[in-house]
Amino acid sequence: MREQQAGVVGARYLWVDVAKGICMALVVLRHFSLWFEGEINRGSAAIWWTVSEILSPLRMPLFFFLSGFLAVRALSRPLRSSQARTIGLYVVYALWTFLFLSRLFLPAARGGGDAPTAGELALSLILPTSFWYLWALPAFFLLAWGLQKVLGRHAAWALVPLAVLSIEGQSIEDATLGVLTDPMDALKLGSVAENAVWFVLGVVGRPLWLAAMERASVLRLAGGVVGYAAVYALLAATGLLGPGRFVLAVIALWVSLNALALLDMRTPVLRGFGAVGRMTLPVYIFHIFAISAISGVVGIVGLDTVLGENPQLWGTIVPPVAAILVIIACRLVGGWILGSRLRWLLEPRAWFPVESRREGRLVSTRR
Repeated sequence: MREQQAGVVGARYLWVDVAKGICMALVVLRHFSLWFEGEINRGSAAIWWTVSEILSPLRMPLFFFLSGFLAVRALSRPLRSSQARTIGLYVVYALWTFLFLSRLFLPAARGGGDAPTAGELALSLILPTSFWYLWALPAFFLLAWGLQKVLGRHAAWALVPLAVLSIEGQSIEDATLGVLTDPMDALKLGSVAENAVWFVLGVVGRPLWLAAMERASVLRLAGGVVGYAAVYALLAATGLLGPGRFVLAVIALWVSLNALALLDMRTPVLRGFGAVGRMTLPVYIFHIFAISAISGVVGIVGLDTVLGENPQLWGTIVPPVAAILVIIACRLVGGWILGSRLRWLLEPRAWFPVESRREGRLVSTRR
């Protein structure tokens, strides 16, 4: 009965798609809130920025935990058979990063400043910038693979130094702020450092997570929510929200675990999130282009002045409405591309032939 409630069909967990879809929706909402606060609202933050800040310890920790959760089988196979998860995904990252940064060769897009240098462009392709989550996934996969090879069944001990690295994520972010400056996107090495622990936790903690879902209850869910609110309030009052994000993320994962086990995945809203969760890559990529385009249009037509006259009202309406519309559009465009001859733009591929055990010969794994 619990499996039906949580949405388990064969070997596929529907709650994973739903959870990934919710995480991606929160990412898009956060970016629209960031755009509104940065370009429209010059006063106190509107409500969705505050909501996004409160949910910040949930968004990416849960997403990367689920990515590690789903990578367990691939990690048990030879590394050469996982090229799509490593080389292939990095190629997608480099391609879309280059296309996104190409806009900076237009003077209007960079505010009249200098065009990117070859060194800045190369650094943006090698290291994590705008699409840092696409850069992080191959890096985390290789990290988890290496930990399993070196530490074997003791790989869980690596969570201790990774937790320390996560706590120091903001310090790393601050230390690397000057590596790439406007109009280039800043390095996101701090974000990468902050989230590696959650991917590895998803790998080593998968059995415990599934066992805990079987024992999920409304009481445990309520306790987690109250605990999260209490710890968040305490950290905010003491000015320790930065280093305390790790603790909040742990509690947020506990809340997520119980909520996902208890929710009925067959409801229309959750099925919608599931549809997004099955196609997070195009939503993640295209919504950043969409925000950049919307920002330009709003400035050209003078809509920023209109919205700025009542920022609290428009700050409540615009970010969620824009996020919903853009997510739907990105999902549709992504589906069309993946169903066409252009699917190589979004589909991570294996770029080198690997040995087929079944046929005992080298075969190409390109699609």
